[in-house]
Amino acid sequence: MTIDRIDVTITTASAALSLNAGTDGLVYLGFGGREFRCFTHSRNFRRGTTDTFTFGESANISNPAANDPRHPVIEIPYMDLFPVYLRFDQDESDHWLLQHVAMSLNEVALYESRLGPEGLWMGRDTGTFYHVPRRDPHHH
Repeated sequence: MTIDRIDVTITTASAALSLNAGTDGLVYLGFGGREFRCFTHSRNFRRGTTDTFTFGESANISNPAANDPRHPVIEIPYMDLFPVYLRFDQDESDHWLLQHVAMSLNEVALYESRLGPEGLWMGRDTGTFYHVPRRDPHHH
């Protein structure tokens, strides 16, 4: 069985003291031993917004052919051999305040992390990777 579709939903925090929470930096999803660029034609990662990126079937991202999990195939039995993460790539002065990330594979919710209203600052002086845990199967 293979992965035909990946949906990742990312919320940028809007905490009162985080006026610069948003970013124009690049955000990548690491999954299945590959990276996929989280980018659509609209402005992504603005303060207090939630963006959803779909890869593969019904893609809404820019450059869908090069960011397609069906080419090359990611087989479900092998997906857990690699970490699932977000990577933030930016210039030295840019930071981003990540608040929430959730990921579904073939429309089944499998990964999620809520980082609370404080969120997690990402940048060169705070860290550029965030590993996304599997959802708690008992949490609804």
